[in-house]
Amino acid sequence: MTPAQVLQAWGKRHGVCRTCVDRTWYFNYRPFTPEGAGVVFRRGRVVHVFTVWRPSGWKTPEGLVLGAPASDVSRMYGSLDRRPCTSYHALLRPGKRVESVFYVFRDKLWGFGLILKNASPCL
Repeated sequence: MTPAQVLQAWGKRHGVCRTCVDRTWYFNYRPFTPEGAGVVFRRGRVVHVFTVWRPSGWKTPEGLVLGAPASDVSRMYGSLDRRPCTSYHALLRPGKRVESVFYVFRDKLWGFGLILKNASPCL
């Protein structure tokens, strides 16, 4: 998606990351509160979509909820590629064009994401 398409889908109310390497927008439920979703653009296209913080009630179609023990991810989806990030790790589930990302912090599922194949899952 392009930035214009994201704005059309999610609306114009968003925050902009001032320190991010790539253009990054945050769509939070309430301004200045860390719950919602984020989008990263590179060369005018979305390359990464992710949850911001741990929005209550968000879950996968299979029923995996944010806040679940990290072991539930492997139990539900099998062995996944683990990538270390700064203070958390990402578990990658491959797909045809994108990879699903499960963000784990302190042994809990903290967030979900989608990235283009072979892109870094770290934020």
